Amino acid sequence: PTPEELETFKIEQKARQAKQKAASKVKPSPKLINPTPEAAQRLQDALNRKAGAYSEKHNLRHIEPVEIWQMTQDEYKARSEGTYARCHTEYLGRGLMMDKQTTYYRGGEPVTLDPVCKVRVADARQLYGPDRVIVITDKPQKPLPDWNAAEKEVAEAVNA
Repeated sequence: PTPEELETFKIEQKARQAKQKAASKVKPSPKLINPTPEAAQRLQDALNRKAGAYSEKHNLRHIEPVEIWQMTQDEYKARSEGTYARCHTEYLGRGLMMDKQTTYYRGGEPVTLDPVCKVRVADARQLYGPDRVIVITDKPQKPLPDWNAAEKEVAEAVNA
């Protein structure tokens, strides 16, 4: 190859490598948010409604609504250790609790939804019951991001 062709090849190769590197970058994990008691209560109400609607739709026994759980960081740590831990973190996004990345098919095309944040929860200790949202009292608290859109979708799903 001529020096010009070799230079063109090197430029194209660098561009291809940069494109591959950009495509393979992993999105950062959503941030863990310690919600304010008001935001946690709104999330808990939505989880209770969703569990109740699921129970009615599938003719299951009555699901008791659960309350938010306020505790210190030390209490959370003690309850979240071990294989059978009651407390853990969940991703929050469209459709409330979700996997790290969820793919739906709309019109035959995959649509990937990414969570907006992670929250601390505890299991409800009842079959098909909603998780309990945890508020850590000795840590800074923030409102939940993009919550109005998710709450509206849950209300529409419950009323559908």
